[in-house]
Amino acid sequence: LLMMAVARYIYSGNILLMLFTAWLFSLSFQLFAFFWIPGTIQTYAGASREASTVYALVYSFLYQSRILLLFAGFYFSFRLPRYGVWLVGLAALLGDLFSPQVFNWYWGNMAEGWLWFRQLAALAGVYGVGLIFLMLVRLSYDALPEAMAHAGKRWSGLERPGAYLKAPHSISHSAEEVPDVGPRSAWIAWKKTVILSALLAAILLHGWWNLYRVEESIKRAEDGSRLRVAMLQTATSRKMLGSITDYDHAATAMNRVINQSLEVVYRSGASLDLIILPESAIPYHGTSPADTQVYSVTMHALISYLSGVSRAPILFNQLSQDRQKSELTYNTATLWDPASGGTQSYRKRLLIPFGEYLPLEGTFPLLRKFFPGAGHYSPEQADQPLTMKMAYFADRPHVRLLDPGRAGIAEPEKVWTSPGDAIRAGIEVYHRSYGQIADSSTASPSVGSGANGLPDWMESSQRKDFEFSLLICYEDLIPDLSLAAFEKKSPDFIVNISNDSWLSDERAMQQHYSAARFRAIESGRFLLRSTLTGVSGIMDPAGRDFVEPSQVNVRGTMVERVPVAGHVQTLYTWLGPATHWIMIFLLLLPVAFFRIQALAKR
Repeated sequence: LLMMAVARYIYSGNILLMLFTAWLFSLSFQLFAFFWIPGTIQTYAGASREASTVYALVYSFLYQSRILLLFAGFYFSFRLPRYGVWLVGLAALLGDLFSPQVFNWYWGNMAEGWLWFRQLAALAGVYGVGLIFLMLVRLSYDALPEAMAHAGKRWSGLERPGAYLKAPHSISHSAEEVPDVGPRSAWIAWKKTVILSALLAAILLHGWWNLYRVEESIKRAEDGSRLRVAMLQTATSRKMLGSITDYDHAATAMNRVINQSLEVVYRSGASLDLIILPESAIPYHGTSPADTQVYSVTMHALISYLSGVSRAPILFNQLSQDRQKSELTYNTATLWDPASGGTQSYRKRLLIPFGEYLPLEGTFPLLRKFFPGAGHYSPEQADQPLTMKMAYFADRPHVRLLDPGRAGIAEPEKVWTSPGDAIRAGIEVYHRSYGQIADSSTASPSVGSGANGLPDWMESSQRKDFEFSLLICYEDLIPDLSLAAFEKKSPDFIVNISNDSWLSDERAMQQHYSAARFRAIESGRFLLRSTLTGVSGIMDPAGRDFVEPSQVNVRGTMVERVPVAGHVQTLYTWLGPATHWIMIFLLLLPVAFFRIQALAKR
């Protein structure tokens, strides 16, 4: 509103004044809303205060260019009032789609706190929410003087403000000289007000309808299709990425992760359907012996033992290397599912600038001197599966697990040096607890390599497969990455594993959590978000908190039965990226129409 008011005030000024004012808005927007970004880069990239200050100034212009576009949209909407509303919508959409960003935030995120309004994301994504929101702001300006003009007939004091809003530079000092802004007919008199009211009513009606269908879908989801999910917030690492030689820190993290994981497995009676570990829970390492530069036999053994004793799918974060180019290291999410007999992996597609990689380092190697702490990771640019499948058993039994010693594991600490021994030990604990003894000689030497060692209920029970899409860290801020999983598949839910410890402020973590909410609405799917230090939570297909979100910088485990089958179809996932071009076309259409009409009159 302030941006629009200032644009209205200076609309008769020159372009340079407009550009300077837009930059001031960009700078103030960064200082008040994203003040933490320069400090965060100083922390995780190892930059000096001077380098961070220069970066902040560049950021306020380059990475906040969408603010320049929006302010220009407001500015020209008053210079070209015939196209006003459409220019604002077009500027908002183009800014969101094409402006570079480090922490992706869109105009539609402003409506995150309005439950019914944000349901528009099911139609056109967060981009559509933003352009409609800002078009309504611009339309409200046109409706306000319209209403004040008629109210001024009863209260004369409103005539002058109404005239000022309509034509601020033509305001006269004499009441007799105030221009007549009264309409000629009832429809023309209230045209803008009626249009604004009708649009708001339609938005509220759609919001109610989307909430209703989500509620009905969740109710229809069978109790047998409720996944019992454990999401761990381990708070194990506030260190920066890439410190692979910090073995003490990695060992401490591994110890905490396995203890917290076993605690929830024992407490739940090994009845969990899915265990999710956050990004960087066990930092810097991997579980594949082929990845020699990042492989950790201890991490491999820990995950193996956890898989054996829980008999549940485990989703965790690790590092992996390229098989042809070993210097390429990937941030990877991996699923070990004992029932499926294999592993599935997903490599992060979009990396965090200055955190996981240094932009333009290949062109300007000198940048490494100013940002020495930036990572050396690589994005996955090749085609890869964007979804994972997991086995679900509705009648998974509750098992009172024995301690390793009572299960016949004489020296449990020795299994941490051998993944094969670790999984056999875990399976032994489970089977002795369940009431049958597995022949350790036939147990699988690695997780998911075959059906050996599976309990009888897993082989005889009715099995159902669920499919979910993966987003790592701030990939959950980018609609296009979420949409890509729906091009060829129809996942049942979305999982995001994240490490927000690199953010320098708790409010930034809250911003990240709130922005991710739109991925649930856009897809009509549950979003399960497991983070290292918070904010962790579960959102339903309407973007509402299904459970109370976690606190920040605390250790804890969230165990919940989630009706993931209660999803809904959305227009946004059906149309995919074509939605963005359709919106651009619909905004250009009236502009072209009015332009052709004006030329015809000439």
